[in-house]
Amino acid sequence: MNAQKFIICVVVCFVLIFGTDYLWYEMLMADAFTDPPNMRENLNFPLIMLGVLIFCIVFCYLYPKGVEGNNKTQQGLRYGILIAFLTTVPMALINYAVYSHAPLSEYITDSVFHIVQLGVVGIVLANIHAGSMGNRGDESSGDRGDESSGDS
Repeated sequence: MNAQKFIICVVVCFVLIFGTDYLWYEMLMADAFTDPPNMRENLNFPLIMLGVLIFCIVFCYLYPKGVEGNNKTQQGLRYGILIAFLTTVPMALINYAVYSHAPLSEYITDSVFHIVQLGVVGIVLANIHAGSMGNRGDESSGDRGDESSGDS
């Protein structure tokens, strides 16, 4: 993936994750989740944004390392779900085991949200990435745009 396409992927990933997090935590679930007792009154948004940016950089960097030539939607969905199971699901279980401020159901609900969120972001990333590889359609046998198969 070239630098321009990588930057586009990171920006799109950042906007999608930051936007869906805002919708989920501030609008849809604001009254449903239990605030930790030591939560800051004024959140440090620059630090939150930096954390999301770092996640997006790594998320976008790793994606092309495991492309297997499958349907781009399936590939992106699988990638996003695997990343969710690598990052947010284990942390939810660990946080539940360590902190006692919220019931397990809140951690499970949050994990399901992140699985769906990262699955969708993975699909979008796969479609952006596929455009950079030259195989905009999935009609080929998955050879990543290699059209050098011999003509008879």
